[in-house]
Amino acid sequence: MAMFRWAWYLFLGLLTGLAAIAQADRHSVEMPSLAKIVPDSVASFSLTRKVAEDLTEGESQQALWSARRLVWLHPVPAENLTLLAVAELAAGNQARSSSAIMLSAQRGWREPMAQRSIALAAAASGQWDIAADRLAALWKTNPASDNVRQLSSELLQTSEMRTKFAATLVGESDWTRAFLIWSQANLQPKAVVELMGDAVAHDVRFPCNGVTSYSRELLARGYAELADRVWRSQCGVRRKSVKSDFAFNVLRSNSGGAEDPYAWRFPDVAGLVRRFGEGSEKGTLSVENSDPLRRVFAKKYLALPPGKHTLHAKLNDASQMPGKAARFAIYCRSQISSSDNLVDGSLSKGDTQIQIPMQNCSVQELLLIASEAGVQGLMVDFD
Repeated sequence: MAMFRWAWYLFLGLLTGLAAIAQADRHSVEMPSLAKIVPDSVASFSLTRKVAEDLTEGESQQALWSARRLVWLHPVPAENLTLLAVAELAAGNQARSSSAIMLSAQRGWREPMAQRSIALAAAASGQWDIAADRLAALWKTNPASDNVRQLSSELLQTSEMRTKFAATLVGESDWTRAFLIWSQANLQPKAVVELMGDAVAHDVRFPCNGVTSYSRELLARGYAELADRVWRSQCGVRRKSVKSDFAFNVLRSNSGGAEDPYAWRFPDVAGLVRRFGEGSEKGTLSVENSDPLRRVFAKKYLALPPGKHTLHAKLNDASQMPGKAARFAIYCRSQISSSDNLVDGSLSKGDTQIQIPMQNCSVQELLLIASEAGVQGLMVDFD
């Protein structure tokens, strides 16, 4: 009787252990760390994790064994066939890899965790097309997921991956807009500009007002070359640059942001009324300021090279009292510092000499400031 009882306890213990392993195997889909405690001989769902880890660690033969077993146990999901394709290629079996990926393409994409594993495994094997497609699928189905964004940060560090991923951005949609907003805030500027440039080769065009906004963000951080590059590739091909055009134009002020990043910007400030010159006064600007405080009424990014320059300012009311005169300020914008005041002075002075330093001033920003007296018939230029 005692022997029977011990046998029964042993059976229950074995059954409990098998149940625990089965649970760990199934939950490894949500918790990848559980895959490590599941023996290979009884692994099923955890094989997805094992294949991805083996490929990442360069264990191609072990990955192939696990991938084949995974497809034998679960032949329907497209993700399993894609994993098999990656494992076959890593093991040098090009023909079998192609066959597996063709079968996978006939089926759909499924749960996000499997797609993430496939993307990582494909990237580890240098199969950027597969990795890019899977990452795009994740953005389409989970654009707000922190896991998707973290994976994007990891994968898009590689130029080959960015090139392939750019091809998936075809068509304006919610996920592409979400990706662009995220990438511009989280990826290195050079990586974002390269990705947007690669997208042009696939006839991908982004809204120009968004491109203008990002280009100006780059200028504010001192990335003049990158700002010019992204603007020209997306929106500036058939447009004349206004980098050296200082005329005030009412049409530019109403463009809605879809304009050259070097164009004048006119802050919407209470108490300021602007009038743009017409006829013989075309290109001039007059400002009325009903606020006793000084207000910035116009801004413009500059790209003056290092050395001496002259700011020319012309006003119809150059006889303003010194305390009431309109003023200007020029700030250096660089990758190191974005708030260095280079020079400021009175616009009624006429000409002002400026020295652009050799370093940390690749971009400058000109601010025009009105006092309560306002400004009449202003024109500015540089040489």
